[in-house]
Amino acid sequence: MKRLTIYTQCHENLLREFATGFDLAEVRFGRRNSERNQFFGARLTWENSANPTAIELLAEFIQEVAMQENPVYRHSAKLREMARGLRETPTHGKEMQRLKTFLRDSRVLHLEGYILFRMGDFRHKLDIMSYRAIKKLELIQQD
Repeated sequence: MKRLTIYTQCHENLLREFATGFDLAEVRFGRRNSERNQFFGARLTWENSANPTAIELLAEFIQEVAMQENPVYRHSAKLREMARGLRETPTHGKEMQRLKTFLRDSRVLHLEGYILFRMGDFRHKLDIMSYRAIKKLELIQQD
């Protein structure tokens, strides 16, 4: 059995939606309060035989949340679709390998912390894509 507990402060709805649709695992929700913060958590437990599929789904979910953290992608469905096109790039492949390794080896994941501190290359690539899209829009408007 593999168990992973995911904590979040800002993305309760996204985590709840993902976890309820995560048919491979038994899911338990809970709240954890510290002196300053309140965390929402989902504990996912699945069989070892489902591990590769579960890890793949979790990795895709975390990358979706990383896109939602970026204000440009949060408000533009078209740009989110363009960012999903990153899946064929070497940067994405490298990021997926790091993420999958982390998920295989860890039992606890703080969603915002992982995105902020470990997904720097992926977030940088998203920023470059949004910058290019904005530049193209400015060029079109100047013509």
